[in-house]
Formats: sequence, structure tokens, C-alpha cells
Amino acid sequence: RHHALNRIDEAVDPLLARDRDVILLGDFNTMGAGDWQSRDAELKNLRRKVAKEKPGFADLTLHPQCSHYFRGRGGWLDHVLVPQEMQEVTVTTVQVTGYCAVAGCERIRGNYPLAYRQLSDHCPVVLEIENTDQD
Repeated sequence: RHHALNRIDEAVDPLLARDRDVILLGDFNTMGAGDWQSRDAELKNLRRKVAKEKPGFADLTLHPQCSHYFRGRGGWLDHVLVPQEMQEVTVTTVQVTGYCAVAGCERIRGNYPLAYRQLSDHCPVVLEIENTDQD
């Protein structure tokens, strides 16, 4: 994980020559060691590292603050990283939908939702951006 974070510059560099508005999103495995303290430390580390990568990314906050479930508990694995200077992004939060939103990130007891069983343990994450190029 840490090695991949340090290679963001290398991965996005060819794209930045065409447009500095590069959005990265996906599963960054920020689950910690199974407790909130280590998870929060991983989130802090991720944000610190991506802010230093070119062109300087911000990790948008999820609402609600989980994007997947494991053993009945919600967790924050999925991230949306946007360039700090990207004017088309006017929000600081992204919307998590699906069963994560329905459960409100509370513990799921009993049967998992059908979407979990047949689609994914991750929930959809939605980012709204302006449909015009500002730069």
C-alpha cells in the first residue's frame, strides 16, 4: 500500500501533461489493524502522502463514512482523490449509496443485503463535478 502511494506521481505524470484535472478513486485498503485508532492513523497517513504527490491531492470525505462491509461492520476503504486546485470539484464530500447508506454504517446483523451477496462488499461512491472545464 505505502509503495503504491509513493508511485502516484509516476502513474499520473503522463496524464498531467494533457490536463491537470486527474481524479483517482478506488480501494486504498485503509482498514488499519482492525481497530479505529490504527484505521485513523492510516487515513491520516494517506492524506499526508497524497497531498505531497503531484499535483497535490485532497482525499474527499465520505458520507456516510463507510464504503464497504466486513464481518458486519462498515469500513472506509474507498477514496476519491482530487487535485487540490481542481475548480470543477466544488464539494468536500462524496455520497456513498447502496446498503452502506441504508445501514448508515451501523453494524449489519443477520443476513447481508442482496447487493452485498450478489454484487460486492463495496458500495457505490458518487462524486459530483461541474460539467465544464474551468481551466
